[in-house]
Amino acid sequence: MEQKIPKIPTAEWEVMEVLWRRPGLTGSEVHAQLPRRDRKLKTVNTLLARLVERGVLETERIGKAFRYTPLLERETCVRKESAGFVRRILNGQWSPLVLQLVEDADLSPSEIEELEKLLEQKRIRR
Repeated sequence: MEQKIPKIPTAEWEVMEVLWRRPGLTGSEVHAQLPRRDRKLKTVNTLLARLVERGVLETERIGKAFRYTPLLERETCVRKESAGFVRRILNGQWSPLVLQLVEDADLSPSEIEELEKLLEQKRIRR
């Protein structure tokens, strides 16, 4: 059975980015790592609770604090968000997005080579 991956809103995505980089942080440690300094600790704790409720994070109680660990890999969530964006905004058409990204990106020779390999693999599988 395929794992259901919930939509992660922008504010929660910022929290997840911190925990994907450093799993096992407490709410105050997550708060300290966030790029936006105007967000209150209470707000961060609310975001963490929502992520736990949706099954995106697990908690471990350490004294009075909780440590949070992602249950989903970042790559899995990025794939879901990308697919949702393409479906909603581009009517399911990937090529305009891919072409625009490649055109705008400052790619190194090794990144270009990697893209060429991926495209060749796609061509072979068809």
